[in-house]
Amino acid sequence: MYHVFTARDEEADEEPNKRPAAPSRRISTTHACTECRRRKLRCGGSQPCQQCRWSRTPQLCTFAQPARKPPVTRDLVDRLQSELAQLSCLRERLFPGQSIPDLLNLSHTQLVHRALALLPTQPSSQPSPLLQPSPGPSDAMHPYATSPDPISNVRPPAPAPAAAATDSASLDALEHLPDLHPSVDETIRRRRADHGISDDVNGLSLSTDRNSSYVGVSSIQAALKVIFTISPTARAHVSSASMVTSNPSRVPSPLPDQLSSSTLPSPDVAHRLIDAFFNRVHTLVPLLDEDAFRHTFLYLHRRDAPWLALLNVVLALGSLALGTCYDHDHLLYYRRANFHLQSEGFGSGHLDVLQAYGLIAGYYLHWLNRPNEASAIMGATFRMASAMGLHREFATSGNDLEAQTQIELRRRIWWCLFTMDTWAHMTTGRPSQGRMGTGVTIKIPRIAECTNNAQYLASLKRLPLVHSVRFCILATRIQDSLAASPILDLEEVATVDAELVQWHNDMPPVLRDADQLPRGSNQEHGQTHIFETCRDDVGSILSKEPVSNPSAAHHQSQTTCPEILQTPRLVMHWWYLTMRLLLYRPYLLTASLRGHPRIVSSVEESAAVDKCCSIAGEMIENINFSCPGELIAGWNAVWLMYQAVMVPLLSLHSRRRDRSSLTETHTGPVAASLLDDHKLSDRGVLASQDEQDKLVWSHQVEMAIRFFDRMSAFSIAAGKSKSVVESLYESSKILSTLPYTTLPQTISSCQILGS
Repeated sequence: MYHVFTARDEEADEEPNKRPAAPSRRISTTHACTECRRRKLRCGGSQPCQQCRWSRTPQLCTFAQPARKPPVTRDLVDRLQSELAQLSCLRERLFPGQSIPDLLNLSHTQLVHRALALLPTQPSSQPSPLLQPSPGPSDAMHPYATSPDPISNVRPPAPAPAAAATDSASLDALEHLPDLHPSVDETIRRRRADHGISDDVNGLSLSTDRNSSYVGVSSIQAALKVIFTISPTARAHVSSASMVTSNPSRVPSPLPDQLSSSTLPSPDVAHRLIDAFFNRVHTLVPLLDEDAFRHTFLYLHRRDAPWLALLNVVLALGSLALGTCYDHDHLLYYRRANFHLQSEGFGSGHLDVLQAYGLIAGYYLHWLNRPNEASAIMGATFRMASAMGLHREFATSGNDLEAQTQIELRRRIWWCLFTMDTWAHMTTGRPSQGRMGTGVTIKIPRIAECTNNAQYLASLKRLPLVHSVRFCILATRIQDSLAASPILDLEEVATVDAELVQWHNDMPPVLRDADQLPRGSNQEHGQTHIFETCRDDVGSILSKEPVSNPSAAHHQSQTTCPEILQTPRLVMHWWYLTMRLLLYRPYLLTASLRGHPRIVSSVEESAAVDKCCSIAGEMIENINFSCPGELIAGWNAVWLMYQAVMVPLLSLHSRRRDRSSLTETHTGPVAASLLDDHKLSDRGVLASQDEQDKLVWSHQVEMAIRFFDRMSAFSIAAGKSKSVVESLYESSKILSTLPYTTLPQTISSCQILGS
């Protein structure tokens, strides 16, 4: 018997209308690997994914990180708005008055033609480096800063007027490209047996051919070229003065035993020279650690080449400080130092070698009137300092005395090199070659609190350097700006001049009162200029004569200043006046090329010319009355007096014999503006004013000539400087007797000087 059973789905019977369950959902990923994207396959999101494992290419399974969108913040919006404003400003300078839709469809060539077509009516100007933020030490680095940072006052540049652009083009012609293979250069002159003080950089060679080195508008060569252009008789007079007229800086070579590398002076002589170095030279450039140097000399008895090189450099500079330019003992020490430096070379990482090169390049070679050689060695010295990390400020742990001493020494070395290089190149018109930069983070030296007399004396010796750093930062900015453009906008000049005056006023009285002369100060107050004062009272100025003993009179007036600071503060004050003079002298050069220092295109330019003459007169009188009779001060004074006296010499050569000829020849708006600005309607009054100017300028030149004669024992360049000034002065006298001739309105004729 068979039984049949039927199977039933109980769930189906219970829920006949229920839908079947949906399959499980695939896990999706936010992104696929690069291989699955390329093959357009579904990626599981694992690493490596199933598709890459199946295709046996797991090494190709990589996931690209998606780019994250930057969050829209307030800073981002401000930055974009600033960039948009800058682009709008740039477009307005290139295409003034043009809308963007009009320019959008133009090609590159059409845009260039459109910009050139708009150039004559709206000349564009490049922003001056003076108004650009320059990298340098901030106020936070300076523990004794009492005024705003010299590099923080940044404002947008103002467009230069068309007249200034024309003047700049005229002054550009004063520069020329030196020959690559000159017949005579600094090295050839130095090797000649009859070598005298004759270098191109400081304008003492008076060569009528092409110079062997480049100098800009800030140099003496620019003033000499203007004089030669406007005064044809000057060239004939200075040709005879180009002969050697001063003491040679080279003497016969010493005996072989004197050049022995192990030869040193007697202990008494060495101590005297070392004392002279630290009391007279070290205060200007505190490049060494005085205590460590004296301890090494007295007790360690080192005989290695780096130490002997540094020791002989110190002895050479000490010998200079104690002697006169007729003494040549310093050359023996220099040759010994040079012998040891040649064995080390610029690849040495020894601090003594760096310090020796710094003193030679920043000080000694300039006294020998070898500026190009000094500039080259100083550049290599900066590279050595950078290789040793002296340009960086490193974080230190601990407050032990030895570590702090080493930190301060590193700071002093770097900033001493900085200041010496600045002083050497201020009057050359060359760029600074990157003395400042964002990578230079070393702080300005600090002056520690004094707890005893020894520390107080050491702090006094470092005081000039601390205050010279800020000045040299300003001077570097001005130097780079003048190297880029020979004439600056008057607004920029006024701004930077105000910063220089503020630096001078912020110095402590012990360094600031160098401008107080025995016979009264020549300080400027507001719009009152010395030049105007001299013009009003010529008789009182002509009655002034230098005192019989300027050094004694100077020291009597400076009783509150320690003796070791008297020379440094004088030199700092003279460099301060020189920097201000270089700011305004391009306007005097431009006015002289027009035929007279009073022919100007605006009242502001007339004020700039007056300021130039005023500062030059103040420099000449200050140096003449305050310079003591010693070599360190005398050498610097002769160098800077030569810079200042070129202003009255240039004014004497550019003046007219008869001011009536001036008004007859220049009947344009310049002459009209001149007469209107000075409110001079009578030609006789104008001629009388010109004669008063001549008396003042002549007195300043004569004062400088007497000063050069008095300083002949303390500067090897004094005799040659006197000869040059006398020759130019005599040529100006002859020029005043010649009939008036109209000069060309451009400086293109200056280019024949280099042919």
